[in-house]
Amino acid sequence: MKKKLIITIILIILGTTVYYLFLKRTPYNIASNIAGFKVSTSLQVEQFQDDWSNNPGGDGESFILFSLQESEKEKLVNDCKINNYKPLPIKDILPDNFIYRYVKKENQSGFYKLYKDKKDERNYQITVLNLHENKLIVYNVIY
Repeated sequence: MKKKLIITIILIILGTTVYYLFLKRTPYNIASNIAGFKVSTSLQVEQFQDDWSNNPGGDGESFILFSLQESEKEKLVNDCKINNYKPLPIKDILPDNFIYRYVKKENQSGFYKLYKDKKDERNYQITVLNLHENKLIVYNVIY
């Protein structure tokens, strides 16, 4: 009886660990957490980079580039407005120029939300809805 209980507990712990380490961290879950609204799985992931595991200090970055269809724009625009996104162009000073690879500085069509860490402004999260190019961009970096 004790042996079955121990095996069951080990399987539960192992299953929970595998779920949280490998299955839960999807581009849609990451983007939803950073964006502040549910990112639909109907958006197509063009690029997904999630580099946290190689650095034991916790530094790393996540970058997700979604392409969207015309029919998805209205919902995303409403989500941005509800969550107090600012209109493009990006007026805030960014610690690096990474996001400008995907959003031209003169782009006027879309919304963005920026969060900078108060202790280290190099650490930031930005979500950009680029209506000109039909892209949703989510970027999170911690140095």
